[in-house]
Amino acid sequence: MRGGTEQYFALVSRSFELDEDAEDGSEFLTNAALGEMLPARPGQAKHSVLRHLWLTPDEAHALAARLREQNAELHPAKSSQGEAYGLLVTLCRADIPNLSPDEAD
Repeated sequence: MRGGTEQYFALVSRSFELDEDAEDGSEFLTNAALGEMLPARPGQAKHSVLRHLWLTPDEAHALAARLREQNAELHPAKSSQGEAYGLLVTLCRADIPNLSPDEAD
């Protein structure tokens, strides 16, 4: 309109990953996901969960590898039908107390 130029932009990738050595990568992606979240409408699929796991370094690496493999499978083609959903999966060290068995009782 009135001499303006329309520009169309499209995603260049279906996912976004930060380098493992990037500082605050989890925080950046969490904030980005929170900024995109819309309230679920009645009957719409939704799921949120926060789990705490106590893992050895080897178990944590194995779980991270499984999550990467599963994520690689979740690349459906963009469809003109349906709505966009976001999926944020993160495995990070948690700052929660680790009580001894005596204190837990």
